[in-house]
Amino acid sequence: MYNQLATSEEAQQIATALGSIGGGVVETYIPEYGGPYVVPENGPSKFYHFRFANGAEGFNVGLIRAFMQYSPMRWPMMIATEVEAARKVEY
Repeated sequence: MYNQLATSEEAQQIATALGSIGGGVVETYIPEYGGPYVVPENGPSKFYHFRFANGAEGFNVGLIRAFMQYSPMRWPMMIATEVEAARKVEY
């Protein structure tokens, strides 16, 4: 679970690194939880997610960071593919 947490500063850096993927990050947010569940956090590290200009949302910042570290040469293409697949289509 802790690899899914990130600080606000990390979220800003990763949003900048993502650049124009999905039209760019338009919001960094913490998803709302209902019922008995508590939003995960560990000190300054929170459960941040990104929403993109193309309507894609729900992308966990910590998992994007982990993927960037795991695949330093391929992450832009892989993240762009996922964000494009998750975009909201207006009819």
